[in-house]
Amino acid sequence: MYVTRRLSEYQRNRSELKQPLPEGPNSGVLIIQDEESKPTCCFGSCYGSELKGLPFPQNAKLTVNYIIAANNTTIVYQDPVVFIPVLDQPLSSNRYYAIKRSGKHSGEASANAKEEDRVPCCFCFTRIPEAKPQGADPYDIYQQFEIHQRKSLSRYYFATSVAPDGVPPEFLKRKGWTVEYSTSEDYGLRDDAKGINAKLRSELPSDLNRSVAVGNWYVPFIFVKDGDAKDQLKSSTYYSMTLYQKWEEVYSCENSYKENREVLVNVEVEPEVVKLEGQVIGKETIRVDENGVVWFGFANKSVGLRSVVIDRMKWEEERFGWKSRAVDEMGRGEVRVEVIPKEPWLKDQTNLMEAVQTGRAINVICWWRVLS
Repeated sequence: MYVTRRLSEYQRNRSELKQPLPEGPNSGVLIIQDEESKPTCCFGSCYGSELKGLPFPQNAKLTVNYIIAANNTTIVYQDPVVFIPVLDQPLSSNRYYAIKRSGKHSGEASANAKEEDRVPCCFCFTRIPEAKPQGADPYDIYQQFEIHQRKSLSRYYFATSVAPDGVPPEFLKRKGWTVEYSTSEDYGLRDDAKGINAKLRSELPSDLNRSVAVGNWYVPFIFVKDGDAKDQLKSSTYYSMTLYQKWEEVYSCENSYKENREVLVNVEVEPEVVKLEGQVIGKETIRVDENGVVWFGFANKSVGLRSVVIDRMKWEEERFGWKSRAVDEMGRGEVRVEVIPKEPWLKDQTNLMEAVQTGRAINVICWWRVLS
């Protein structure tokens, strides 16, 4: 899912915007505006209120402003939005979901109209009615926009549709709008989601049954179904997703200079357990709806996750040995059991092989890697 990067990193080195996405499928980057990246005015003596350049930060309240001045009259159009980078797209693509942040459509996604929706208007003219905001669907190309600038690092923007025949709503289509920002709301985002920690993930256990966080990501609310979208936007715009790993001892034995140096381990472990608020969810209650949302629930409580979130979670688990699809005729999943010598000096493979070949005393413990 999404990792975080500081905006100042990209301002110092614009070529970083073209770098490949973080490792793994269904990935994205959320931009964190830090002190160094805040726009300034008055020769740097104070902070400005409008953004300059791209990408847009996700830890600030953003408002699209458009000003019309004529005949001593000034009209300001304001549209509070949340710009979320489109999944699996590099930051240099400047592609975003534009989520309404206030009003009756709060929590819904701005959408592009279609050329096929064109209708007659005023004699021989035609027009395309503006599409109304819709329930967010990250897979819908008509809910994706590409943001452009008149020139690099400008504060003036306009948007086009990612869909070839799409027509953006007026507040994004018109040229010359600006983006006002406020740090009064950071949506709980911190620059602490760096994806997987490969070093921690591959380490052998040092403390039995202690969970260790080996990966951190953020998941925008548009990938989570947890009540009304308007309420989600207010309380949980971005969900924190953490991969924990611990090891549990499932078998141990000791060889006290005996000739028999083979150990047969036959232990059944549960390959997958799903919990919601600490309560185990039966697999028979898990369902997938027509929109690709996987639902988990019990009693009157239910939460849905877009399938891309589930797929990414399984990918992270499987690349370190966990098997989700190998199921035998009895319905038990195959898991990876790693055999680890108990004595620290035997963790060196040379010492271990020498001990095995000479029949020296070895305590062998089988551990089961538990992920949550």
